[in-house]
Amino acid sequence: IRYDSALYFAEETAAIVRGLEGENTINYAKTLNNLAVSHFYLGNFKKAKFFVLKEIVLLETLKATNNANYICVLENASIICRKCGNHEESLDWIKKTEKHALRIFGFNKIEYANILVSFAGVYADMGSSANDAVFLRQAELYYKKAEDIYKKYNDNYSRRAEIINKSNLASYYNNSGNSPSAESLFLEVVKRCETEYGKVHPFYASALNNLAVFNYNRGDYKQAEKYFSEAIDVYQLNSSTNTILYATFINNLGALYIEMGNYELATKMIISAKEIMEKNNMKQHKSYAYILNNLASDFLLNYYYSNPENKSK
Repeated sequence: IRYDSALYFAEETAAIVRGLEGENTINYAKTLNNLAVSHFYLGNFKKAKFFVLKEIVLLETLKATNNANYICVLENASIICRKCGNHEESLDWIKKTEKHALRIFGFNKIEYANILVSFAGVYADMGSSANDAVFLRQAELYYKKAEDIYKKYNDNYSRRAEIINKSNLASYYNNSGNSPSAESLFLEVVKRCETEYGKVHPFYASALNNLAVFNYNRGDYKQAEKYFSEAIDVYQLNSSTNTILYATFINNLGALYIEMGNYELATKMIISAKEIMEKNNMKQHKSYAYILNNLASDFLLNYYYSNPENKSK
């Protein structure tokens, strides 16, 4: 997916609709949504926030608020605010989203469960940033409420949503210091993805990457290398080596090699990740900044330990 191309067409569409209909129409609101989403995936979170808030104001002005689209836009506002680091504002938006979702969907629907997952994410971010146990408990509660709803259905969408929710809950346990529960859930997600999608599916690769990150963070580098490598192999088998996720995976493996002292392999991996991001015009994305930071660390440490005086340190 070329998000820069999506942004180009979104801007062209907005200009055409503005010229034909003006800015006070539902069609123009739809173009604002595409602009917000395009900027979001390019990492331009402030611009994404500008367009999504403008869309909300327009929908409310047009009284187009009694539908699923309005709920989706409200949720987008919460997610974008989270990415901007505005947790209090994000919480306000997700509370408004949940209120409307409950009214339109009802408390037992998958659409409502999806909002609960976003609600959990906001509380998890707030709890982790402030080390607040109250927010963290709220996050766990919302993840589990969503899981209870997903389990009532047995279609492809609900099973996928349940897997994603389990992965989020595993990350929450990891971030809150509950490593045993985190590991158990990460392993369960890998198994579920293997059963649902097979070993050559991107979802399976993402599950392996998450498990690798978990092992990397706890210092089990051999296991981390194994899972990172398996995730990368999946993308290579699918000829999906020019994607942002693939760049993320090989950057993660590069960061691991820095920790292991294998600077030559680290350089190879991280430069490959950098080139993929550049081909996708993602220089403004925060993932690109992480790649550059890893490359700087790799070069500094490689230079430092290439000095005979420092090799034994």
